Amino acid sequence: MGFSFRYSSYGNDDMAIAPKAGDGKLYKLIRIIATTVFLVAAIFLILEIFHIFRLGTAANGIIFSLGVIGAGGMVALPWVRVFEAFKDKRYKIVAIVFLALVGVCVVLWIVCVWQIIDLVNKGISGATDEVLVDILDSLNIIRISIIVSLQFIVASYIAKNIIKYGKTLLGYQVMAGVSQLFVDFFVCLVLTAITITTKGVEFSSTAFLLTNKWTWALLAIAVIIGVFPNVVFRRTDRRNLIHARQVANAAPAQDNDDVDDIDDTVADTADSTPVDEKLKKIKDLLDKGLITQEEYDKKREDIINSI
Repeated sequence: MGFSFRYSSYGNDDMAIAPKAGDGKLYKLIRIIATTVFLVAAIFLILEIFHIFRLGTAANGIIFSLGVIGAGGMVALPWVRVFEAFKDKRYKIVAIVFLALVGVCVVLWIVCVWQIIDLVNKGISGATDEVLVDILDSLNIIRISIIVSLQFIVASYIAKNIIKYGKTLLGYQVMAGVSQLFVDFFVCLVLTAITITTKGVEFSSTAFLLTNKWTWALLAIAVIIGVFPNVVFRRTDRRNLIHARQVANAAPAQDNDDVDDIDDTVADTADSTPVDEKLKKIKDLLDKGLITQEEYDKKREDIINSI
C-alpha cells in the first residue's frame, strides 16, 4: 500500500483494519467531534440524574440526540479509516455503504429518543388508549431500530474481517460469520415472534421455534463456535500491530541508511572514471595552459595514490 504507520491508542480493532495507515485528516476530525459530543452529552446526563443541573424536555431531547450522534461517529471510525487508507475504489464503496448504514441507525435511534421523551411528556401513568397506542408505536420503532442496528453490526463484523485478513484465516472467518449470522437470526426471531398490541400479546407463526430444543442447541453451538475465531483474530491483530510498530520504529534508521547508501553510490559513481582517462584529462588541461605544472603534478599524484 505504501502507507506510513503511526500507532494510535484509540482501539486495536480500529487500527487492525489498516495497521500501516496513519490517522487521516477526516478520521481525526470525526474522532475529535464524536468523542467530544458524546462526553458532553454523558456529563449533562449524569448531572441530570443527580438533579444537579435540570434541563427542559426539549433540551434533554437535544442532549440525548447529540449523545446518539457522538456514539454513531465513534462506530463509524473504522470505516472512515478504510475509506482513507485504501486507494482501491471497491473498498471505498464498501466504506461509503457502511457509513450510510451508520447514518440510518443514528436517525432511527434519534427518532426513538424523541418518541420516549414524548411519552414521558404526556405521562405514561395516565394509561389512556391514546397513550397506550403511542407506547406500542414507540416499542415498534425501538424494535425496528434494534433489528436494523443488529444487521449493521453483523454485516460490519464480517466485512471488516474480510478486509483485515483477506484470503488468510478463511476457516476462522467462516466460523465467525456463521456464528454471528445464527445469533442474529435468533435475536430477530425473538423480536418478531412476540408482538404486543392493544388486544394483548400476539405470537407469530415462527414463535414455535423458541420452544424447539434444536433452536437452543444450535444457539449454544453457535456461541461456542464464535468464541474461538475471535481469540485467533485478536492474537493476529495484536501481532500485526506489533509488527507494524516495529517497522515504524525502524523506519528512520532505515531512511538514514538509505541516504548513506545513496551518498556512497554517488561517490563511487564519481570515482568510477578510469584512471587513464583522468590522467589524459589533466594532461590536456596542462597542454591548454588551464593548469600549471605544479597543479598537474599534484593532481597526477592524487590520482595515482587513489588506485
